[in-house]
Amino acid sequence: MSTVALLLSLLCAVQDDLEKRISALIGDLRSEEIATREKATKALSALGIDAIPALEKFQAGSEGEVRARLEAALTSLRREVKLLKLAPPVKTVSTSSKDRPLKDVVSDLASQAGLAITIDPAITDRPVTLETRGEPFFQVLDRLCHSRGDVTYEVAEGKIKVAPGAFRNSPVAYAGAFRARLKRVATHEVNDFGARRTDMVLYIQLDAQPDQKFVALAAVSAELSDGLLLKSASASLMAWMMSRGDQHLILVEETPVLIEAGETPEGVYILKNVPPGLKSITSLKLRAIARYPMGSIPKSMSLKSGKLNTDDGVLPFVIQKSGHHIFIQSVQRRHFDMPRPLEELVEVDSFVAVDKDGTEIKLENQTRRPPGVQYTHRYQFVAGDGDLKATDLTLKFNMVDLVDREVEFELKDIRLRD
Repeated sequence: MSTVALLLSLLCAVQDDLEKRISALIGDLRSEEIATREKATKALSALGIDAIPALEKFQAGSEGEVRARLEAALTSLRREVKLLKLAPPVKTVSTSSKDRPLKDVVSDLASQAGLAITIDPAITDRPVTLETRGEPFFQVLDRLCHSRGDVTYEVAEGKIKVAPGAFRNSPVAYAGAFRARLKRVATHEVNDFGARRTDMVLYIQLDAQPDQKFVALAAVSAELSDGLLLKSASASLMAWMMSRGDQHLILVEETPVLIEAGETPEGVYILKNVPPGLKSITSLKLRAIARYPMGSIPKSMSLKSGKLNTDDGVLPFVIQKSGHHIFIQSVQRRHFDMPRPLEELVEVDSFVAVDKDGTEIKLENQTRRPPGVQYTHRYQFVAGDGDLKATDLTLKFNMVDLVDREVEFELKDIRLRD
């Protein structure tokens, strides 16, 4: 038997086994016990995306509750297909290079990973020696930059940009298609009524493969192994002090924090009262959430001050109506240690007010963000034509149909002092 014939035979056998399993589960869908029917529905939803054609065939010949439950399983599997397009698995790459031009090595890695990578023309001919086989893309690129020492890269606008510069050999952790890296540590000596204390600021950067199409990647908790008090800048009292170019100085509970280009308070953590002799931290564990948009869900609610209340639940925002304006403020919510921006849950530009006669009043987004901040937690909208004084207005908008994926990192051996 030829190789092709053997493969076809194996594929047919697998397909036959799958259809037999589906047929047995459909038999359970006809059970008089609701627990059996529920269990069978969950099992069908867990068969994987390869089962979709067979399920569609069985559904076409079904009716009643069986057909409805097959449709529920198919809906779940089709969402999995869509999520796979938004969140493809980690890319692995291989190379065996000895003194090859950097541009050739980078081009080869980009082709294997299916990612867009640009390289500064000034460094294209620098020689690279690197040996790797089937390793995750981020690790390989970090190794390449570390081995050279004079090139670095950043992930921005859906691309990876390789440029000249000293590569920081700082603590890094990987989780699938994601990377967490300690960018830098800043030390602040504080005189508090004659008593001296040391505060430190940790700047942490989260990156993802550019093919990860999420609306947010945010650290939601951090835990130290050494018993120190660690506070998130975003979840603490914050005051803006001054801005100069791409640098912004803020005060986080009496600790000055300098935000540089490409940084946001979401990646900043404050260590209070660091002991004088402490030179390193054994472990820093981070939990992050990557949020993937699956589509839009039209929603409506009565436009009045109070919680942003949809027809099937309350969103983690408070709304206030005032004349021609409405203000929306985010609040702390489940799964997050800090308030999250409106953009994660709602298409901000979709807000519109509708009066009792069905006339739409477009709401223009006039939100102004502080310098250096990617997101805000307070939003302002103004009626483009008309006012919002009526008591019988309806607010319409599109919610984002989201899937959350949890990502965990552990950064080890973090140097605080030399």
